[in-house]
Amino acid sequence: MLSMTQPNVIAGRKIMAKSASSMRTYLTCPRKYALSRDWEQKHEPTAFTRGTLVHFGIIEGFMKNLSLSAALGGVSIELEKMSESIENVSGFEDKELRKVRAYIKGYYAHNNQEDFFREFEVMATESAFEFSYRNQRFSGRIDALLRRKATGEVILYELKTTSSNVSDPDHPYWSRLNMDTQLAIYNQYVKSSVGRHPRVMYEVIMTSQARPKKNETPKQYEERLTEEYRESPGKYKRMEFELLQSKHEAKMGELVYLGQAIDHDLLLPRNDSACFSNYGTCQFFTVCSWGSNPDESLYLKKKEKKEEEINEFPF
Repeated sequence: MLSMTQPNVIAGRKIMAKSASSMRTYLTCPRKYALSRDWEQKHEPTAFTRGTLVHFGIIEGFMKNLSLSAALGGVSIELEKMSESIENVSGFEDKELRKVRAYIKGYYAHNNQEDFFREFEVMATESAFEFSYRNQRFSGRIDALLRRKATGEVILYELKTTSSNVSDPDHPYWSRLNMDTQLAIYNQYVKSSVGRHPRVMYEVIMTSQARPKKNETPKQYEERLTEEYRESPGKYKRMEFELLQSKHEAKMGELVYLGQAIDHDLLLPRNDSACFSNYGTCQFFTVCSWGSNPDESLYLKKKEKKEEEINEFPF
């Protein structure tokens, strides 16, 4: 196992390893970043639950060479487990689960497992890590680490979903990846482990806005979506590339600077322009606007402190 160093202390505060999501939260609102360290929503958004289940079906199903039926069965089990810890998952609409199943069925239809495993060896899935870089510590969880059998090269695999159509390789979605915070951290972790930049395999599933038709049963809705995704390879876009080294180093320099700013920010101001977004009202709105205690909120619960197992690099 990789060793976990004790967090530094600045002005009496513990300085923890920073993930891409925590750094993005800080940039959105420093106060939200501070509150998010100890508190979380009781009710996870539908998009979060849907994305988690799609990831599970493909990363823990296809990438582990399981059959389609085993992957779908695993998704149902995972949803049950989530329902025990996240209050509103039990109310996750059946139509959303039908979408998840259709996306996974389409993925299996467009990706031949025998061909995939002939070309690649899956070395790790959902691999948690933590590492040091220029006096900052970063953390994350990589979807999968692959090795191309013919060349031995290391491949960093990431799976995403989006409601946008990003099938055109010239879409800004792809050029943005050269400054993507998560990808920069993951790329640097692999480079720190093997001494060179990995190839990146970035796969995106374009989600559907289709709703059940009048008098359409859940099963018929799933069958209709499945047919759409099986017949539309454009719904799945896989790009393989290497990050430009100059841009990667520039991004890591920014993240080190940002990490230092977070470490020394004792005020953690509220950003009032971040209270409302397309996803709704910030879960900490009443805490920030009315000064109420988080433990009195109907929407928050104390985070369970879990010691995450940090995986040894598998190569």
